[in-house]
Amino acid sequence: VITEERRSLKMLEFEERRRRGIGYFITQEQIERRNLPVAADYLRLAPSISLAPSPNPSGISDLVAISKREGGSVFGDGANACAMQIVVDGVPMPPRFPLELLPTPKEISGFEIYAGAATVPVQFSGLDRRCGMILIWTRDY
Repeated sequence: VITEERRSLKMLEFEERRRRGIGYFITQEQIERRNLPVAADYLRLAPSISLAPSPNPSGISDLVAISKREGGSVFGDGANACAMQIVVDGVPMPPRFPLELLPTPKEISGFEIYAGAATVPVQFSGLDRRCGMILIWTRDY
C-alpha cells in the first residue's frame, strides 16, 4: 500500500523554496479551501501586491499585478506602481500580463510571490525581476 502523495519535480522545488521562508506562498490545499472563482483573487491575499487596471490597445483595461515595494509605474507616470513579472510553469509571460488570462484556480497547484528582485530565486534571475515576480504552477493530471 502506497500512502505517499506523488509530487512533480516542479512542486518539490516549490516546497523546498517554501521551507526556506522567503516569499509568499499559496498552496493547492489553501486554494481548494478558499475556493475563490478566479486566480487573481488569490493574488489579493499577498501583502506585497496590488491589482490595478492597465489600458490595452483596445481601450479596455486589463487587471495587472503591481508591486507595492518597488518604484516605477505601470503607466510611466511615476506613480510608484511597478508591474510584476508573471511566470507560469517556468514560462515568462509578456509585460503587464492580463490576470484574466491566468489558468483557473482548479488548474493551479501553487503560487509563489516575491516582492522584489532580491528575493527572487536564483534560477529565475535571467527574467525581469526588478518589480518582483509571481510564479504560478499548474497541476499535473
